[in-house]
Amino acid sequence: MEMKRSLKVALFCALFLILVFCAALFFSHKPWEPKNTQASQTSIDLSDYEQVQKGMSYTQVVDILGMDGALQSESGEKGDKNYMSIYRWPGEQTDAGAVILFLGDCVSVKTNAGLT
Repeated sequence: MEMKRSLKVALFCALFLILVFCAALFFSHKPWEPKNTQASQTSIDLSDYEQVQKGMSYTQVVDILGMDGALQSESGEKGDKNYMSIYRWPGEQTDAGAVILFLGDCVSVKTNAGLT
């Protein structure tokens, strides 16, 4: 019974992540501005994205991708193990990018569109 519930939660998170990613791609009219003003990188590519692994912290992901992500959504209390946050990183092309869902401070789900 617990496994069935876990599967439902994982499926819900994946669908929610895909929905947020699509909304960010198609309804966002703001140009990308990384939070880290010292970063020279303004987009990510597929090789960067593929280095990100489940269980990594946000800081580890930023170190790999070379820039902060744009917070798309969050729920819960920061620091809590059930805190959920979704960040987006832009790709080189207009509609390309990656979205990563963190539970607590760990990568739980990641997806990308158009990264090369």
